[in-house]
Amino acid sequence: MGNRAWLYLQTDQDGDTQSCEIASANNNLPTLWQVLLAVSETTQADTRQRVFGDAGSDGLRAPAHAARARLYELAAFLIGRERAKQSLYCLQLEGAALWLEQLLEAEDDGVECWLNANLDELSWLYSGEPEQFIAAVRQQCNERWQALRERMAADDVAGVLALLNVNGVQDEDGWAWQFGLCGLDHPYFAETDEPLQVRFDEFEAQSAIDNAHLGHNLYAFDIGELWGVRNGREPEAAVLVPAQYEGIWPFENGLAAVMKDDKFGFIDLAGNLALSPCFENVDDFSPANLAPACKNGLWGLIDRQGDWVVAPAWDEMSWSADLYAWVPERNDGKGLLTAQGRALLPPDYEALGAFVSDIDPARQWSDASMRIVTRREDKVGMVDCAAQPLIPMVYTGLGKLVWVPSDDPTELAPAPPGVAGRYVRTSLCVEHPEWYEWFESVYDLHAQRQVLPDVHEVFGLKWADMYGWLCTIAPDDPSEYCTEGLQTGIAHADGSWLHEPIYAWIAQPKMVVWSAEPIAEHWNRDAGVPAQRAEDGAMVLLHADGRVEPAPLQHWTFQA
Repeated sequence: MGNRAWLYLQTDQDGDTQSCEIASANNNLPTLWQVLLAVSETTQADTRQRVFGDAGSDGLRAPAHAARARLYELAAFLIGRERAKQSLYCLQLEGAALWLEQLLEAEDDGVECWLNANLDELSWLYSGEPEQFIAAVRQQCNERWQALRERMAADDVAGVLALLNVNGVQDEDGWAWQFGLCGLDHPYFAETDEPLQVRFDEFEAQSAIDNAHLGHNLYAFDIGELWGVRNGREPEAAVLVPAQYEGIWPFENGLAAVMKDDKFGFIDLAGNLALSPCFENVDDFSPANLAPACKNGLWGLIDRQGDWVVAPAWDEMSWSADLYAWVPERNDGKGLLTAQGRALLPPDYEALGAFVSDIDPARQWSDASMRIVTRREDKVGMVDCAAQPLIPMVYTGLGKLVWVPSDDPTELAPAPPGVAGRYVRTSLCVEHPEWYEWFESVYDLHAQRQVLPDVHEVFGLKWADMYGWLCTIAPDDPSEYCTEGLQTGIAHADGSWLHEPIYAWIAQPKMVVWSAEPIAEHWNRDAGVPAQRAEDGAMVLLHADGRVEPAPLQHWTFQA
């Protein structure tokens, strides 16, 4: 994260008065800030964001209108020069000046505004005495601006660009970050894959149009403080709904929420009032045609006629697309309602989520394959779509089992035929006084039991028409042959050991997951796979039927 700095806009000189953050920086004082903070003075710092300690340094403040004037002067100089006026940095400098002007115009007339910089964390990087830091920064800012003014007076474009750290007329790569523009709190300056090549006012105009788009070909427009709907984006487009609402939100599933007299209702695509404004708040209709609505401070679910399907008795109500269900909250606990509003789980959980699946969530409910992960007191479990327990809530985490080997190393291998969705990888964290110990295992949803003892790591292993578990354990006292301090073993599908985890390695002395392909290759042709015993370093051959035999001499080349 680095050593942070913040730039605020304040309407008073006192550092404790209300201010708004307008920029931030990491590990440096950007050149842009040096221009803005020239001719500045020390002040009481805004300390709200000092979360990593406090060096006690003062803030640095400058009159905001004078700072804006300096930025305009710099932008105007470059825009007036033919070779530079179409460049990216000219567009961005002009945009910064226009944005700062917007911020100042939003304040009441006659109110004096200040830029206040919290540079406390940057002082940690200063090699001199802490009390000298702010004075050194003031001098740096003043010298930078004085040098820029001298170069502008001499009509020295190259000199100005050098002081701004611009390496060429376009200089698009990284300059905006180095100069400090990308730290400004406005989407025009946000870091993007491709630098913006439009003027700030054009970006603002397009953003206003985009934000007014309600879906389909409908756009919101305002007259005074009231909003209506046009059938098109142009000002001369036909008015579908006169400006009469205090707010209009985008259409979802054919309806848009509107607010009138501080109450919500909905309108349809023809502009007709679908529901009378009688709710304190509403949210979008879900794909199941229910919408959250608030009355007397509590949330429930209404249908498209405005009738309560779920009475307003909840603190919050949100739709989960992953679960294709409703997650209501009460007293900081989360519950679950089906898409149709039927109660499924009480609000007894810290979090609820859908287990990883490639199947569409709506279809998972229809074919009864939905699996819901429940969390309470940092422990997770699982229930099915009828709220029946599948995995007890005793684990630290649940995840998708990784099957090896894979035909495509860039993608997860599919489970063996008839096994998809049957097994879940569990993880468990055991806390010791000064350290944490992690275990993995496999849970069989069909048998509803853990099929392995807790091991260090586990993979689903496929060979021929069989499958089982490739595991490692972390012994308390690993032998000299265990290059990673782990021992490897292979279990049957039911969890019994085919080859106990007593080997320093199986197939090759590398990461265990790389062992899967040679294991499968050997066992597919009924050959033994080389392995080294952790106890004494002896080389053996392991067979798919559980046999162990001494390895021929050539396999000793694998010895650690």
